[in-house]
Amino acid sequence: MNWPTTLATLLIGGFIGAGSALLLDLVKSRRDLQQQWRGIRQEVYVDYLTELSKAYESLWALAHGDYDDSSKEPEAAAREIFRTSEIYQTRQRLKIIAPRQVIEPCDAAFNDLKAFRIVVAAGATTQSQEFLAANQVYRASVELLHKAIRGDLNLPGSNNV
Repeated sequence: MNWPTTLATLLIGGFIGAGSALLLDLVKSRRDLQQQWRGIRQEVYVDYLTELSKAYESLWALAHGDYDDSSKEPEAAAREIFRTSEIYQTRQRLKIIAPRQVIEPCDAAFNDLKAFRIVVAAGATTQSQEFLAANQVYRASVELLHKAIRGDLNLPGSNNV
């Protein structure tokens, strides 16, 4: 038996085995980290969409005459809807973690909701042309935001899958 050859073979096999284990561990750690970030992004996206929806529904109710505090003027009530929501805070969280392809539609939806708020604050009702136009613009921008989020998360129905 040739001890130097056997020892060299064992050492090389050990290095290959240890290297493979380390590489596998590195790949697994990266995959786990990516899944964690994806989960965090998904949570923030859902929170942001929820805040947009709550503000939109409150504005819609105000324009429809079903707002909880009907004693306020439409302008004050519309401002209060934004002020008491967490839309600004959630938007800032999203802007920290989201890629540009999500941030741009996020900003568009936010700005379109603010434009919708201005229309409602001016006293537009759900049947007025101004309301219907602002409503359509806002809904279209939210749909673009949905598509961007699905694409970022590689969800079914996105172009990235």
